[in-house]
Amino acid sequence: MPAWDPIATVGLLLIGLLDVTRTVAIARDLGAVLDAVYAQAGMGDYTSDGVARAIGAAVIAVNVIGLVLAIALAVPRLRAHRSAAWVPLAVGLGCVVLTTGLILGAAVADPAFAAHVRAGS
Repeated sequence: MPAWDPIATVGLLLIGLLDVTRTVAIARDLGAVLDAVYAQAGMGDYTSDGVARAIGAAVIAVNVIGLVLAIALAVPRLRAHRSAAWVPLAVGLGCVVLTTGLILGAAVADPAFAAHVRAGS
């Protein structure tokens, strides 16, 4: 294991903790966030608040579980003196892909999005 690996692993896990904290804060009020994005894009109001609440809860779950999983997989590898920096990177990438897909799904599910696409704007 390279000497920098434990430092990088702990640093990446701390960055993950900060990112999960930020993501939870945003996802708790995903409807308002999407409403602001829709208004800025000139697409009207985001009205699928129920969808946004469900997707927000899923985003929170994905990210919290991802952080716990990254810690649970990386710490034993560090204790065994095995390379572990790839663990938070891989789990973080998976969380980013899932979070992006979920949020895009919430955005596309709104009738204002379909109206905007139909209008060709």
